[in-house]
Amino acid sequence: MKTANMPEITLYLFSNDLRLSDNSALQAAIDDAHENNNALLCLYALEPHLFNRTGNQSPAMGAARWQFLMASVSDLKNNLNNQQMDLTVSTLGWVDAIEAAADEFTIKSIHVSATAGFYERQAIETISQKYPVKTHDNQSLYVLSELPMTLNELPKHFTPFRKRVEKTDLPAVSATPQRWPDSQRSCIDRWSELSAHASVEGSQFKGGETAGLAHLNQYMASDLPSSYKKVRNELMGWSHSTKFSPWLAWGCVSPRQIMQQLRQYEAERGANESTYWIFFELLWREFFHWNGLKQGSRLFHSKGSDVATSKTPKACEKFIDWSKGHTGVPLIDACMRQLNQSGYMSNRGRQIAASYLINDAGVDWRLGAAYFEQQLIDYDVASNWGNWQYIAGVGADPRGGRHFNIEKQQKTHDPKGHFVKRWAEYDVTTQSVRPSYVLS
Repeated sequence: MKTANMPEITLYLFSNDLRLSDNSALQAAIDDAHENNNALLCLYALEPHLFNRTGNQSPAMGAARWQFLMASVSDLKNNLNNQQMDLTVSTLGWVDAIEAAADEFTIKSIHVSATAGFYERQAIETISQKYPVKTHDNQSLYVLSELPMTLNELPKHFTPFRKRVEKTDLPAVSATPQRWPDSQRSCIDRWSELSAHASVEGSQFKGGETAGLAHLNQYMASDLPSSYKKVRNELMGWSHSTKFSPWLAWGCVSPRQIMQQLRQYEAERGANESTYWIFFELLWREFFHWNGLKQGSRLFHSKGSDVATSKTPKACEKFIDWSKGHTGVPLIDACMRQLNQSGYMSNRGRQIAASYLINDAGVDWRLGAAYFEQQLIDYDVASNWGNWQYIAGVGADPRGGRHFNIEKQQKTHDPKGHFVKRWAEYDVTTQSVRPSYVLS
């Protein structure tokens, strides 16, 4: 209930930007709070719909993704505590959590990172109808206003986008804020109930800014960037790709921080095709980000796929077999079992598995995209759905999709069968999680 003389606050809504360093949106909120002599309320709000089943589909938040997220939120909370700040963690969702906070405080302004997520943008629009909201380009390499094109002029395909953007100067990387305002904490906080989920054992991927920056530093201190392009299509092996994607997906590390260290690496050790290819892959991520922002809800549309056929009992059976690694095709089954156990799959494995589901099993690509959303710890809405569109030939693809020859892929990328053998004995029947606190 609103009362007179409630404390005035600036509110920072964390989203997929779970870091303090190189966080221009957070810095803007801090500056706003200082300028107006307000306390700062830092809020992270979980959306309940991520944990609920939709029709026959499993929840969008799988176990591995959930654990990585909770570890990331825990690290963010600890880092804020080290700055004498607090983090309120809510399970009400963005809109309802801010409404609840408004019963305790007078919200003078809200700052949030711009996102390509359609539902998140809808939530921001709803919030903006009642409160002053400022969005910031904080999850991308570039700021929209500094791109050599408007969003409406964004090319349909990656190559013309890359050629126009890759020589554009990158925004500077900022350090962790040094001068913080007073901290506020809301009574809607439920971290004490969630903290039991914040530890991850047995995974090479540990969520959070601390672990993400440590991995970035370790990778750039090695010789691996100079050979990245040669080994990036390997199906297994920790050092065969950068492994930046989980921390990028949750914003524990920014793409600008990666580029800053990559440029330093090139200055000290020399640039080559492999170091450029790391930048090249970040540009793909960038393209998908702006493409997702431009497409909006169209990112999830079938665009001509045979939806009726894909929903037949036979198609549903094929999807279930694919998702569990029961297709009988060793390479596909190995890829899916790796995903189900670890929450991760190599980029090459994702392309092969997606191509099989679409082109060989004849299943609607959106079912595969939704399953990857549930399972991947590095799920990013624009990159995931954009890549599935790319394989299906209904998105950013001038050549009508990608149909991989599975036998050829096996001979090229796992000629001795080590990857298939590694996952041959692993089996699982369910990979969904519905934390009890959401169901109460």
